[in-house]
Amino acid sequence: MADTKKHEETRIKWSDITADKDGKKEIQYYNDIDIPAFADVKEYYEAQHECDEEPAEPLVENTKAYWDTITDMNETDSDDLTENLPYSPIFGKMVLIHGYFGGWRGQQEGGRVVEFTGRDTLTYPFANHIDKVKIFIDKDGLHAQNCHHDGTDFYSFYVLTEKGLRYWRNNGHTDPREQDEFDHEVHKHLLGTKGYTRKVNFYLY
Repeated sequence: MADTKKHEETRIKWSDITADKDGKKEIQYYNDIDIPAFADVKEYYEAQHECDEEPAEPLVENTKAYWDTITDMNETDSDDLTENLPYSPIFGKMVLIHGYFGGWRGQQEGGRVVEFTGRDTLTYPFANHIDKVKIFIDKDGLHAQNCHHDGTDFYSFYVLTEKGLRYWRNNGHTDPREQDEFDHEVHKHLLGTKGYTRKVNFYLY
């Protein structure tokens, strides 16, 4: 359970983060795109059954118990993310969400400036077609990925600095529909101007 006090930003020391088998360094907060390593599933399964009166059956890959355990793991991660984000250092900040929608016509670039209000903000760009989602931080910042039948959506989250927020308020639109129509250049200017945005290089909670 999260504290009642908002967390301070704690910068990620990437030298302390272990690379995965592909050499990538990232912190995953939710991922139902990739299947977790069997060792992790087994560890979770055994922890869930350690207080059972009778010993649990050994976990075997591709059985119902195996897939049920992965579902439980994802639900736990989802609950943790949802419960902790209101106390996160990113909560309440104005962020530029920028990336692309991967449709059958190819990648379509776009962005929005919104207040970060929790889990819904992370899935905001693809809220009407959520399928398989991954939320993670790497050395380039905070990202949300969504894989669906037409392709893959990928968005990054940038915190607006005071200068960036002032520029957006003077030049952008608060109505998301107007941002879609008029604010492409505003978003590019925010991303391309030093000191207007900063990447998320701190732990979410």
